[in-house]
Amino acid sequence: MVSGNGGRPVAAFDLDGTLIDSMPTIIRLLTLALTGSDSDHAMPRSRQFVDARLGPPEERIIEFLADRDKVGWYVAEYVSFLNSLPLSDVRRFANAILDQAEARGFGIIVVTNKSTRLATATLDVLGISDRCEVVVDGYCPEGPKPSPGGLLRAIDDVGGSPGKTVLVGDSDTDGATARSAGVRFARACWFPNVRDAGVAPDCSTSSDGYEYVYRPEELAAVLDYVHDYGLSDC
Repeated sequence: MVSGNGGRPVAAFDLDGTLIDSMPTIIRLLTLALTGSDSDHAMPRSRQFVDARLGPPEERIIEFLADRDKVGWYVAEYVSFLNSLPLSDVRRFANAILDQAEARGFGIIVVTNKSTRLATATLDVLGISDRCEVVVDGYCPEGPKPSPGGLLRAIDDVGGSPGKTVLVGDSDTDGATARSAGVRFARACWFPNVRDAGVAPDCSTSSDGYEYVYRPEELAAVLDYVHDYGLSDC
């Protein structure tokens, strides 16, 4: 791997809650799979598992906490959700985010804790499969996030270095992954589920060291900084 701030700049993107507004659906479907109900009373149980981002793909959470037979149901329901999305809108949104990185010469990778099949299905719906040079999913040999191994391997694969990489994600697990890997973290706060959870402060840089990005177009400033200065302090 290229050391220091050398090499090609790299933008690593999470999927759920970052490139696609899927977290409310994931919470609802996991609630149904784990409790048999999607009532408000049942919701906190699965919200705890999902919002804490324990790491495993959704299918593995269901296998561990509920019933292996419910995995197929979950996958079918999630694919149905993907197929119900307005394709032109979700594709325009995701591609506009990647456009900012590509225009600045960044290598583009995706690092998600989704399973291989659901990550592939999501990328296909977003229309960005051919734009992602490396996709790291929740079944990668290095382990799911917050393990940094998959991210570091992907950075190396595209000729980058941690010091010239930014991870864009919506969760604390993404932030922990960035810290462990030694890359900059930009917390995506443009979807309501992140703002409603109360994790986004009023300022762009919080005491936790994260860069909080409230609109996709604001990501440009973070990308410019990483491109020009790498992991030096803002």
